[in-house]
Amino acid sequence: PEMFDLTSGWYQNGGVEYYSFNNPVPSTEGSPVVTPAPIYVLFYGDGTPVPFQHNIIDVVPGDPGYSDLWQVHKVTVPDAYVADTVRSYAQIADAGYPIDVLDLFVNCPVVPEGSSLADPSDAAYTQGWYQGQTVYYFDFGLNPTETAPIYVLFYGDDTPVPGQDNIVDTVPGEADYSAFWQVHKVTVPDDYVANSATSLSDLQAASYPITPTNILVNCPIVRTEGAPQEYPLTTGWYQDRSTFYYNFDNEVPSS
Repeated sequence: PEMFDLTSGWYQNGGVEYYSFNNPVPSTEGSPVVTPAPIYVLFYGDGTPVPFQHNIIDVVPGDPGYSDLWQVHKVTVPDAYVADTVRSYAQIADAGYPIDVLDLFVNCPVVPEGSSLADPSDAAYTQGWYQGQTVYYFDFGLNPTETAPIYVLFYGDDTPVPGQDNIVDTVPGEADYSAFWQVHKVTVPDDYVANSATSLSDLQAASYPITPTNILVNCPIVRTEGAPQEYPLTTGWYQDRSTFYYNFDNEVPSS
């Protein structure tokens, strides 16, 4: 198992914290758009998710076509279907269940069993199925296929600036936010002092050369200094139908 620590970064002169996942992020060569892999989510004919059914994937890290970003494939099963009877894509195909490809993408990096986050409340540790075997992933929720720029500072000899935190210009809640980033290389003078620049505006004002690269990374931001708290939706069940609610941490007084 692996424990994922938080990494510090900068956003418009304020601090952010994010996780870094090391799985390669696929894309069409030279494109800043992430190529997703399919995740199969089972539903009954009335459109309700099958309670207690774990989602199914057909690739894991190291397999061709693996991606931390998954495109939801809706699989419709008979009303008599029992949860977790199907545990692989091959079983779905053999059964001939209808599959609808949805325009929904989720950021769910697959991790070794028993892995954890520095703050477990940042994303749900979730079980899935892969070719009949259990797999585990962190569910960071919906995410577009598009990436956003992340600015990484280097000296002229191509060595990273020691101690410099990376810089972003968008955070969760903004329209152009994505947890997947295209690395932009920023070249600074040899006398540059780490963390003198803490925003894209600082980089632009200094006229540092900025070069987009073909490197894409998955780094979901979970903390933004001075930003309003983001409350994620939680899924529940009501009479076999899915419901959604917010979970607030304030203490509730009683007599």
